[in-house]
Amino acid sequence: MLQQQPVTIQEKYQDRLEEEFAPTEMGIHTIEQVLIRTIYHEGLHLSAIQAIKRQLDSKAGRN
Repeated sequence: MLQQQPVTIQEKYQDRLEEEFAPTEMGIHTIEQVLIRTIYHEGLHLSAIQAIKRQLDSKAGRN
């Protein structure tokens, strides 16, 4: 599903990036801004997951 995600996003939103809606509490008011914020946020999750995996791998290697 993650590999298909860029294609799905492009198909659904490529012509709507500047479409506006009522601003969120963060001041986000276009689809483009939502996508930028989402990609940044996903990167934070990925970083945390990788750190947890490194810890688990290092503990497993000591046993």
